[in-house]
Amino acid sequence: MGQCILCPTELAEHPFVIRELGLHIYSGEELCYYIYHNLALIDDSFISSELLHFIEVELGMKDTVVKLRNMIDPPTGSKATLNQVLTQIMWEMKYYNEEELEVFARSLEEYRRMTESDRVLARADALLERKKYYAAISVYEDYFRNAGSRNIGPEALERAWQHLAVVYLRIYYFKDAADCLVKAYEQRTNEAILKQLYFLSIQKDVDLPADFFTVESPEVLSKWQEEYRSLFAATEEAMENSRIRRAMKKDSVRREQELRSILEDLKKEYRMSE
Repeated sequence: MGQCILCPTELAEHPFVIRELGLHIYSGEELCYYIYHNLALIDDSFISSELLHFIEVELGMKDTVVKLRNMIDPPTGSKATLNQVLTQIMWEMKYYNEEELEVFARSLEEYRRMTESDRVLARADALLERKKYYAAISVYEDYFRNAGSRNIGPEALERAWQHLAVVYLRIYYFKDAADCLVKAYEQRTNEAILKQLYFLSIQKDVDLPADFFTVESPEVLSKWQEEYRSLFAATEEAMENSRIRRAMKKDSVRREQELRSILEDLKKEYRMSE
């Protein structure tokens, strides 16, 4: 945000908890920020009695909750949509300005127009981005389980399998990651995915069929191997530099000990390379 916007709410004594993320919200500002930036994680269950209690009791916005209850369960007519309720909350909190709320409205409309399968995938990707890996796995599995009935195309399936592979890599399930990359490759035989599999097979000794990489020429495989070596060397150098930076932040005694340890490790590595 490019400006300071005053909000009439105060910090709550008891937070509103987003259990899926382990996130505690203590103010109207935080609530607005969460809604604005996490549409993929919000469904009808978000508008709960707990949320209304938080707004009414913890934030002291009784009039706002009266409006929201009339929208959710009107005495006459049809109930408001999720998008309408979210928009009302954002307007009542007065955290974002009109221009930002217009952007929010467009985001809501874009999300509403997404297919069910795209919304499920967006939710899984959002959980991956927030490092909620096991929750993400569950949503990705739902995505694949219903792929046939949702008529999901090979391009979307390829991307989803790749993203699930990322999840498994981050929790060190390398065999599962390789299986996901194989399934991603089967969708469109994408060479970039084959290269990812090749790197993984070198680094983690993942078992793949002996002839899996024969679709590529020896020249291509040799190029990939050299690229891997370069990437590995750059990563090792970055890690070593990071170790030195951490050592320099220690007190004089520990700094000297750590620098000596780094020097000894470099000497060992040099002798091994001779």
